[in-house]
Amino acid sequence: MKVFSDASAHSIDIPMADHPSQSASAERTSYHIEVRLTGREFSAERVHARDAAALIAAVEALLTAVLPQIAGAPAGENDIVISLAELRPTGYALVFTAPQSGVVERAFAHIAETLRAGRVDALPARAVDGVREIRRIARKYAVEVEFAGRSGRRGTQRAAVVPDTRIDSPVVVLHGTTSLYGVVVRVGGEEPPRARLRLINGKMITCELAHRRSWALARELGGRLYQLVGVRGEAITNAADRSLISFRIDRLLPYSMTGIDRALNGIAEAAGDALAGLPDDLTGGELSMRSGGE
Repeated sequence: MKVFSDASAHSIDIPMADHPSQSASAERTSYHIEVRLTGREFSAERVHARDAAALIAAVEALLTAVLPQIAGAPAGENDIVISLAELRPTGYALVFTAPQSGVVERAFAHIAETLRAGRVDALPARAVDGVREIRRIARKYAVEVEFAGRSGRRGTQRAAVVPDTRIDSPVVVLHGTTSLYGVVVRVGGEEPPRARLRLINGKMITCELAHRRSWALARELGGRLYQLVGVRGEAITNAADRSLISFRIDRLLPYSMTGIDRALNGIAEAAGDALAGLPDDLTGGELSMRSGGE
């Protein structure tokens, strides 16, 4: 992913413009949210890739945390898709597009009103975490993170997170040791290396690796790329909604996928005569296997 910048500009001001590549019908049914960084001494070339990724994730978390309240029913992150539509070539601006225009527009209007009123603590816990991460980036680069939302020819709604945006809601976190299961999608980096997992519930998480074993763990995980693994380590969760904030991998678990026939045969061998007399047609149901006592 490339980020284009105008090196000569100290303040990047990008107007909302129509997208000629999108049809008129798509314009009417989609809601567009532009996020841009502005500041006197700001240069887009200074933005680290990890902060760009963190900004994208924080904006998505902010929106998807508010959507269930607006929709009036529980909704998962996959129920309403918010995708990154483009990076503007004239400066540092991210444009998100959400297909469900009405509910996303109402959610963004609620967020914008809450930010303007200085009531960040009234948002859901995960949304507050998103604002806190956006504020971290605003402070790091001494910029304002401006939001502009629109749908079709309707008026534009605006809001901003600035370095001194007040967040009264304290973050209460829980620390604990637990196990996670997911597919290894990326391993790499230095000082320290990290691993990215797609958990079995579909969520993506970037994990730190135990400091003393980071390189050994990176090699182990690299050998399991695109495979389902089990990992054990320390989790930090938000006490308000139990959402996972971060995870440190301490070790891999002796876990591997196996075919259903092989799994059933293994159970039968281990149980011996204990399974004798069960009906022959007892083949339905789900089987979940974890070894090593975890």
